[in-house]
Formats: sequence, structure tokens, C-alpha cells
Amino acid sequence: MLINTEQIKKTRYVIVGAARSGLSAAEFLAAHGAKVTVSDKKTVDQLNGNVEKMKQLDVDLDLGGHTEKKFLKADCIVLSPGVPKEIAQVVKAREAGIEVISEVELAFRHTDAQVIGITGSNGKTTTTSLTGAIFKEAGYNSLTCGNIGNSFIGELKRHPETEYFVVELSSFQLETIKRFKPSIASILNITPDHLDRYFNFNEYADAKAQIFMNQTGDESAILNHDDIYLKKLAPNLKSKILWFSSHEPVANGCCLKDGKICLMEDGKLVYEFDPSMLIIKGPHNIENFMASCLMARAAGIDVDSIKRAASAFKPIEHRLEFVRKVLGVMYYNDSKATNIDSTIKALESFEKNIILILGGKDKGGDFTTLESYLKTRVKKVILTGEAGDKIREQIGGMVDFVQERKFEYAVNAAIGVALPGDIVLLAPACASFDEFENYEERGRKFKEIIGSMTGGDSLDG
Repeated sequence: MLINTEQIKKTRYVIVGAARSGLSAAEFLAAHGAKVTVSDKKTVDQLNGNVEKMKQLDVDLDLGGHTEKKFLKADCIVLSPGVPKEIAQVVKAREAGIEVISEVELAFRHTDAQVIGITGSNGKTTTTSLTGAIFKEAGYNSLTCGNIGNSFIGELKRHPETEYFVVELSSFQLETIKRFKPSIASILNITPDHLDRYFNFNEYADAKAQIFMNQTGDESAILNHDDIYLKKLAPNLKSKILWFSSHEPVANGCCLKDGKICLMEDGKLVYEFDPSMLIIKGPHNIENFMASCLMARAAGIDVDSIKRAASAFKPIEHRLEFVRKVLGVMYYNDSKATNIDSTIKALESFEKNIILILGGKDKGGDFTTLESYLKTRVKKVILTGEAGDKIREQIGGMVDFVQERKFEYAVNAAIGVALPGDIVLLAPACASFDEFENYEERGRKFKEIIGSMTGGDSLDG
């Protein structure tokens, strides 16, 4: 239920960013009597319908830029995840002693619900969705939210009676937490990502690690035993650690042994899951399941509920999503593969004959790390977007490629070269913001183009 709402009254908040999470924060705070200013560098025209929604809330609007005086008059600044914490007005406010927090921090301060926090470079959305499905199957009063879709604060406003929030968390959201303390938290993996925003890999990894910052021995941490950074991080944690591994045995956690997923507790085998029960395919999804299983066990959920939920769980939209089979060609939408490691995981799901669509807005990745996959599994690469030239320079000698400036042209080029038995895979290893509002819009465009094709059609893979 809601707590500490009296503290909100008459408090002056500046919310930076007028997109989904910012609007939800404004709604929540205004509903509890706060004085709210919403600041965004976008203009009224660029924000479209959100402006009308905010006007109905009777909040102060600071649009087309950020007014420093408004920031310096605030008691607290709520930073949306898409806004860097280093913008000048936020830095000035912080120097003046004004607290700067994230939307997830704001939500955490006003609920007594248990929070299950999930982060990592790859697999967050699938693992969060699967974990939420398990909690529902077990009959827990739970909601899934965060970076996956609906904001934490928005879901708290709509459903204050919720007892468990399963929250997907980005590094951006974790940068500005203060008291946020999930009862169960997981980092699935750490690989280079968002290097266009962070100075180096360690700065990015440290932002992820903040998920454990306030945990004690009463809370649980679920970690990937195969990840070098996480193995080094573990001795510094105060929480109870459960490991998952695809390569090594573990005494407390999940591991693969003789082709089975083994749930181990205090060195004893509790249950064996057959990976074939999973509809979601690929080695990465076995790891995602293991993490979800351990979070469920940490919350006291029985094995049967875990198995039932996992057996029924289907791939989420834009994450290695089968679209169509047309004239013998399979089409897969992995628009959420916005970094190189997630593209590698997509490539590992298919053995050969892949026509790969790569490109978009560069995030500072090294595309040469794709070399072994390009040479053994990929027939042709279709390059697109702002990152196309950089990718061409890095992989041009490794694989046949075609380059198109526009995404739609790239998809049509992939269709044009595909032969029966081929797999056309959208796994761009880049953000979508050069042409699209988000990866969902990019994925929908891909599916729209594929859906408009004529010819033999099959709805299953």
C-alpha cells in the first residue's frame, strides 16, 4: 500500500523529461498535493498529446529547454531515465544541495510492497516478463513494470494495493537511486553497452551494480556465475547470493548438468527441469529461466508453479519474435537487440543461412566482435542507419553486405536476396533513435513490411 504520502504535500518537485515515466511521476505527485514543474528540452509541438495531459494536472510546464532558476527552487528533482544526470541544470541543483532521484526511487519511497529488481545488459525484458508470469501463476498479488513498459510510479498510482512489483531496471534508472532496496535483485550479465553515454565499461557496470547498494543479509542477490565482472563483484555484497551458470556446478542456485537445469539448495538437488519444456529457445533463454527460477524461489514460490508458468511462457514482442514464413524464408524480429552482445545471442539461436539486418544509432560498440558469427552463420549483412558506415568499415571484409540508408529499404533488400531455407533476422546491435521513437516502433515497422508480403505463408516456425 501507499506510504509517506503526507511528505509529498507542498513539496516542490521538478521532473526532468516529459515522456512516459515523467508524465507518470507528475500524475502521482500532483495527485498527492505536490507543487510540480515538468521540464523538457522538447517544445510543445514535439511533445504532442503529453502537453494536454499535463495541463489537466495543473502543473507548471518548462518546455523548449531547462530553466535553471526553476531547478534551483526545487526541493527534489526527479530525473527521467533518458536524461543524462550531467546536464548543466541538474549539476547546478546537485551542487546547491538539492536531491536528484530517479522515478523508481520516487516509487520505492511511497510503497511498502516487496520489489524484485532485474537488470543486466541483455535478457532483462524476457526475464522480467517470465518472473512476473511465475509470480502470477503462484497467486501472488504482483505487477510487472519499469523499463519493460509501464513505469513503476505509474503502476503504483494505479494499483497501490500491489504486494510485489517485478521491476525491469536500466543503468540509467539506477544511476540516481538513494534508498532503493529490492528484496530480491538480479544482474543477469554485464557486457559493453551505452558507451555513447558512459565514459567507459567500468562506469556502466558500476551503475548496474547500484541495484545491490542498499541490500543487507536479509535480501537476495541472483548473479550469473559465468560473468567475470559479477564474480568479482560478489565478495563486496552483503546480501544472500544465489548463482546461475551454464558451465559450472553451483551449491546454491541453478546450473546445467547432463542437459538438465538443476535447482540446487545447500548442495542438494531439489529439482531437475528439462529445457525442452521452454517455448522460448536459445542458450540465453535457459539462463533467463534460471534467473527467474531463483528469484521465484527466493520469494518462496513452489517448483510446480515455476514449471507451469515457464512451460506456458511465449517469446515477447520484438525479442527473437517469429513473424512469418514466406516462400520458404523465415523472418524474425529481434528489434530489442540494441547492443552487440544481444545480437550475438540472436545469432547463436540459428546455425546458418542468416541474412542479418544491422544498424541504427551507434552506442559505441565494437562490431569486429561479430567476426566469428558472420563468417560461420551469416550469408549476407544488410547495413542501415547512422551506424552503417562505421559497421561497414569494421566488418566489410568479413562478409558480403549491402548498405541502405533507410530502414525500410534495408528490409526490402533483405527480402530481395533471401532464398528458401534462409532466415532474415532483424538484430540491429544499435539503438533505434536515428529513425524511430524506440525499438518497438522499429520492430513494428519490420513486421508491417513482412506482413504485407504476398506468397506462401506459414504462421509457425
